[in-house]
Amino acid sequence: MSNPSVRLTALAITLLSAVIVPARPAAITTFSDPTSFDAAATGLTVDDFQGYAPAGGQTSYASSSGISQNGVEFIGYTSTPGSFLIYVVNATAPQWASYSGNGSNNALQLATTPSAGGGVAPFVQIALPANVNAVGMDLVGVNAGGLTYNISVDGTPFTIAANSDRSPTFWGVTSQASVSTITLSLDGTVPADAAVYLDNFQFGSADAAPVMDPAPEAAPFVLIGSGLIGLVAFKKKLGAD
Repeated sequence: MSNPSVRLTALAITLLSAVIVPARPAAITTFSDPTSFDAAATGLTVDDFQGYAPAGGQTSYASSSGISQNGVEFIGYTSTPGSFLIYVVNATAPQWASYSGNGSNNALQLATTPSAGGGVAPFVQIALPANVNAVGMDLVGVNAGGLTYNISVDGTPFTIAANSDRSPTFWGVTSQASVSTITLSLDGTVPADAAVYLDNFQFGSADAAPVMDPAPEAAPFVLIGSGLIGLVAFKKKLGAD
């Protein structure tokens, strides 16, 4: 005949295991159409990098703080550890004016590091304000052979092919949870003639509010606590008997 104490302990462990549920990853939805993204997001703020480069030219930012606009921080990392570089190109600068579409916005330019036969891809890290779960951007890749971007949203990777005609490639994302960090780089080796621009970076909220880290639901734990108290009392009664 089995020991009642052993049975009670096993029952208690079973009850606790029933409420220990693994955390589910936040659902992420991607967009390639800006109209669809706009319909799924609200309160969007657009960073167009105005005021960060002189008319007709560009400005380099070679520090670990990068540049900040509307609470968003853009930091350019080169292929050399501990080295930082990113550019803001004016809308009328020759290298950007041909691709800027409406010709009214400045753009962020990745600091590609070509060498003989190409170089290792640097990346841009984008740190977002709190409670943002909708992000969109235009990407322009300039290269005869076409370019592919690697984008990471809080560690979740995505691969996006640039438009072959060098027109802006829109990419957006909404998430059930707040997004804190996005990284952008080129996939593989950077061709010697490559140039990558980021324009019209926008951020806000998805239609559903961001899911914060929730506190455990009280009801299941109250029930389990009550059950465990009952088990302890029953165990004492058995001992007394």
